[in-house]
Amino acid sequence: DRAGGDDRDGGDDREGGGDRAGGGDSVLEGQEDNLSPFRSTQPIIPAKNVIPTKPIIPTQPIIPAKNVIPAKAGIHIPSPASELPESGLCFIPVEHSGNVHASIEEAEVISTLYKELLKSKWRNRDGQIAPITKKEILIVAPYNFQVACIKNTLGMEGARVASVDKFQGQEAPVCILSLTASTIQDAPRGISFLLNKNRLNVALSRARCLSIIVGSKNLTDKNVSSIPNMELMNLWYQIVSRHSLVFH
Repeated sequence: DRAGGDDRDGGDDREGGGDRAGGGDSVLEGQEDNLSPFRSTQPIIPAKNVIPTKPIIPTQPIIPAKNVIPAKAGIHIPSPASELPESGLCFIPVEHSGNVHASIEEAEVISTLYKELLKSKWRNRDGQIAPITKKEILIVAPYNFQVACIKNTLGMEGARVASVDKFQGQEAPVCILSLTASTIQDAPRGISFLLNKNRLNVALSRARCLSIIVGSKNLTDKNVSSIPNMELMNLWYQIVSRHSLVFH
């Protein structure tokens, strides 16, 4: 059901600009490199009238310290049925319709994810292993209604749930991002706010190991008209096609 309230109840009211990434490597870098452990089961459906462009996020080579082989940071999830990767980026599609400022369907999926992650451990780049607790998981939502919805669904004191601006400068092993709106047409302030690459990067670069996007299966739009919005939709198609998985 559509939640009440107007756009001013969102977590960040600045049109299109969003927050700049405050630190850490961009999890959106290298989308053109096809390095994901996941592969699409469906071909990419390009946005209508797309004009090919150079990679949206420029890649930068990583130069390791001399003679140092860093351990790979990651998440160890004990459930053999889990398809979550140890690190990187993944997208979990959720079926829902008519949602604008809040999505109980996404909140329920996030609650399931959260409980499984709390049974898990994580390994930092020094190879040290520690349990995942509430402080090791950040949950980000674009609108305050969805922040409240997720908190109510989790029903746990101490869960770190907020809009992206509240987590500026903070990090955790895992970051979960709820996109909330059922379609681009449903999204308050449209694609330029919801899928703004700076906002996505700020939200997802909070994660030291694993970034998880939870969003509608139908959050696509083949009829975008402006070049900036075409670029945002192309980036979104790359994320969906390369990083989607089914979470049970």
